Amino acid sequence: MLGIPFLDDALTKWFKPQQFDDPVDRLNYFVTSSLLAFFAIMVSAKQYVGSPIQCFMPMEFRSGWEQYAEDYCFIQNTYYIPISEQVPEGHDERQKAEFGYYQWVPVVLALPRVTLCDFRVRRLANIHNYTVQCVLMINMFNEKIYLFIWFWFAFVLISTFINFIYCCFTLIPPASRERTIRNFLKQEKLQHLTEMPDTKNIIRRFTNSALCPGIFYFVFT
Repeated sequence: MLGIPFLDDALTKWFKPQQFDDPVDRLNYFVTSSLLAFFAIMVSAKQYVGSPIQCFMPMEFRSGWEQYAEDYCFIQNTYYIPISEQVPEGHDERQKAEFGYYQWVPVVLALPRVTLCDFRVRRLANIHNYTVQCVLMINMFNEKIYLFIWFWFAFVLISTFINFIYCCFTLIPPASRERTIRNFLKQEKLQHLTEMPDTKNIIRRFTNSALCPGIFYFVFT
């Protein structure tokens, strides 16, 4: 099939490995960013396409009332009281435990899955107060995602640190730089140059004098 020129060029440039990076670099800038983008899309789809909140309603509530209560609790803040504690009677005490459960701005904090929501319903001249228990479906996904991301960042951090130590060990000591040049000549099928007379002294002068400031550029290109 015929491709779109500018789109094909952009995709090729994006997915093609660069000459100046290594697998650990791609792990940082490509794999990690792709994972975060995938998780963001997945959470957004569950939040705005699926049902982000479900509440346990009294038996007297009909389907319309149930939908109204869930929509109200989705927009308003809910509050968290541990199941082992009694729900406070006063509104001020409940308000202290109130929080926005990240339906608008994701925040990496504790992710309670079961919360409480208060709302009032007017029936003729009477005002009825209700407290319903709600489960935050989106936080069930967030909990698993944040756990995975924590371990993933730890893995990337350790890999980057090991790669940094390896690069320092390879590029800073003169003997390591000479070994790097020899390996490069072998990879480029120029091994016969290493068998020439006085090659060792030539490589030493080349790496320590001519190439010393640009060793990083030479290695990664």
